[in-house]
Amino acid sequence: MRGDGNKVKLHIKRGGFFIGVFMNIFAAALSAALLILILCGASLDTRSGRLKDESFDRGSGAALRGALATIVVVHHLSQRADFGVFTELYKNVGYLAVAVFFCLSGYGLMKRHTSTDGYAKGFLKKRLGTVLVPYILTGFLYIAAGYLLGAPYTPRAIADSFVKGDPFIQFSWYIIVIVYFYIVFYLLMRVCKRRYKTIAALAFAACVLHIILCRSLHYGAWWYNAVFAFPIGMVWALNEKRTAKAVRRRYAAVLLPSLLLFAAGAAGRQWGYAHAGETAHSTDIITLSSMLASAFFVTSLALIMMKVRLGNKALTFLGGISLEMYLTQGLFIVLLREHISNDIIYCGVSIAGTIVTAFLLSKAVSLMKKALQKGHSDKNIKRKEAING
Repeated sequence: MRGDGNKVKLHIKRGGFFIGVFMNIFAAALSAALLILILCGASLDTRSGRLKDESFDRGSGAALRGALATIVVVHHLSQRADFGVFTELYKNVGYLAVAVFFCLSGYGLMKRHTSTDGYAKGFLKKRLGTVLVPYILTGFLYIAAGYLLGAPYTPRAIADSFVKGDPFIQFSWYIIVIVYFYIVFYLLMRVCKRRYKTIAALAFAACVLHIILCRSLHYGAWWYNAVFAFPIGMVWALNEKRTAKAVRRRYAAVLLPSLLLFAAGAAGRQWGYAHAGETAHSTDIITLSSMLASAFFVTSLALIMMKVRLGNKALTFLGGISLEMYLTQGLFIVLLREHISNDIIYCGVSIAGTIVTAFLLSKAVSLMKKALQKGHSDKNIKRKEAING
């Protein structure tokens, strides 16, 4: 009997070993696919002193969003599946990807404000509608999925999830924070008008206010450890041409310190996690290090993007549904985890399901917008006909 027991244990060990090998192969293949996805169609200008006019031009910005959305999905998968030797890598890139999202938002808003007359007019309606319409539709998807999986969401549970800082739409804290920044930016445009530097400075103050509020509500650090990237994006948009002129002949000398400060922040963050519980300040060290790392990561990326162009059809497609991917990923990553035990199948279904569902959601939102615009146009026509008699 003991011999039979040993055989069983041996088979289990062998099975675990082979599963680990397959997961490492899968993770390596996924990493290679991500790298190819990002680099395909990319170009690097190696000529000395040659820099792009814009770090985040329209094509590269869309490509970045597509890459970042995919990385965020893989990051959240790595928290629930064994990615072998790649597990720690993917676990530690989420806050950096979110930082770039914040940076791109701040950059884009300031670029529009400085180049568009009357940008504040209709700003909230357009911006909030862009994120809240898919957010509400995703909420209905979650409610439907909850019923189908035998874990329905009650109105009380939904309300409590927002109060506790853990929205029932998984990972949607980012959407809530970006809505906060949209409102802040709108108010600053109204009050400060064209005083762009004042707007940027007050945006930093709004970040501090956000951090104080989140900490007082005991929200997780992910709610605020990358938010300073938003005003950094605004500052970069204001000083982009001046910065390019200043660093043109000493590009490497400027980029290297930025990369070193990013590395210092990332190292401090890892040290904090390695010594969590050993010191009363380990959590604060992790948070402050994350802030430092995310700030200089986006700064380094902005400098790098002065020399690099990204873009291919796949990245552009993913960039067009990046918001929807962010919203719908939890439908698969969280709700399916307890129903699919095989990590490879779970990851494959989650990635494919997220992309397909995000695409369908984007189409539904587009159709809704067209219907609303048509209805508004028909009302205007009828009003004009009534006036003209």
